[in-house]
Amino acid sequence: MTTENLSEFCAVQSVQTGEPLAGTAADETVIWLILEYAGPWGAQAVEQNELPTAVQAWLQAQTAALPHSRVLFIRHEREQAGSGRHFFVAITRESDQRLYSLFCATDEALLAVDVAELVADTAAQHPAYTAAPLFLVCTNGKRDQCCAKFGLPIYQQMAAELPAEQVWQCTHIGGHRYAATAVVLPHGVYYGQISPSRVPAIIHASQQGEVVAAGYRGRTCYAPAVQAADYFVRQHTGQMRLGAFVVTAVELSAEPCIEFATAEGLTYTVQLRTEEVANLLVGCSKQKYEAQTFFHLGAIEQTPNL
Repeated sequence: MTTENLSEFCAVQSVQTGEPLAGTAADETVIWLILEYAGPWGAQAVEQNELPTAVQAWLQAQTAALPHSRVLFIRHEREQAGSGRHFFVAITRESDQRLYSLFCATDEALLAVDVAELVADTAAQHPAYTAAPLFLVCTNGKRDQCCAKFGLPIYQQMAAELPAEQVWQCTHIGGHRYAATAVVLPHGVYYGQISPSRVPAIIHASQQGEVVAAGYRGRTCYAPAVQAADYFVRQHTGQMRLGAFVVTAVELSAEPCIEFATAEGLTYTVQLRTEEVANLLVGCSKQKYEAQTFFHLGAIEQTPNL
């Protein structure tokens, strides 16, 4: 019998070193195409899969036509009667969050979906519109072992508390070093280092249109520095409502400066400090090292809106 050495996992190292999570979400992604695919997930599942050629070409055409879009595959462990695929389209802009849920009985039905129409639609009355948030937990162990080891138990816990169509395992979303990782749609909110004790708070806050500070990596509609500033202004004010702040100015430099406005007539100016780490283990399955930028709070100034 062997004893597992947890120190070999990059996600454990990240927790042990106390790395900042704010500013580590996928950046400037605002359109999500989420397709149920129960086939094998390789390290590059979205690019290398056993989907019919027509479906692969269709997905590629959608992302080519829609700026700031990406594809994720999803699956769950629950039995499903019959064939067909669930397909979700999420819009995660700062002031425009929408989620559309469709079930396509055949691949032909999937290819007939007008994604551009869904993206352009602004009415919640669309037949496919759903108000319930979608929880996607990365369990793509072929991409990195941390995602399977730490992500699967979190998915299973969420699956025990939510309807089947609201929580799924998903392919790589970025940041295996922060596993367990999840994205909540259409909020476009990333969480990392999710422990079982944090799951109820994440579910409850998401259902209320709010975020949770613990493990909050950022909103995908923002660049990394803006994600970090968003976290710090929420920590400073205690305001966790998703739409509480609107970005009004961004200066990206060695010391980024971001301004947020509130409906209450206030402006918050957040000054950041950056820390560059040259050689960080960001994936332990293949011992992958990369440079990483971390953000720290410099100062926050509150002024009335002019």
